[in-house]
Amino acid sequence: MLDAEAREDFPGLADWWERAEALWDEGKSASSSMSLVDRLGYQRGVSGQFPQPRHRVVYTASGTQLAAARISGHVLVEHKLYWAAVASANEGRYVAAILNSAALGNRVAPLQLGPVHK
Repeated sequence: MLDAEAREDFPGLADWWERAEALWDEGKSASSSMSLVDRLGYQRGVSGQFPQPRHRVVYTASGTQLAAARISGHVLVEHKLYWAAVASANEGRYVAAILNSAALGNRVAPLQLGPVHK
């Protein structure tokens, strides 16, 4: 539930939050006891992104091919991505270009295959 100050400062937010909680409760699995607020705070997945750095590089957390992008502004990064703060837009472009390069992909690919069998 939202406190009185949040209700005053953001009209309509309390109603929106109550609807969001109802949808969360309706859609979660029967074995889950996690509330919406608990989920948003889980392992600081959302709160750990604040205050937001001006520039970040996001990249895939899994998969067979690494993909990266530079982001800026107010963006929440989904839990299936990793992110790193960078000092500038140019640094972000540079890091993303390296992560997306064929040279890095070729160096990492053999490590993704697991142990070599003879």
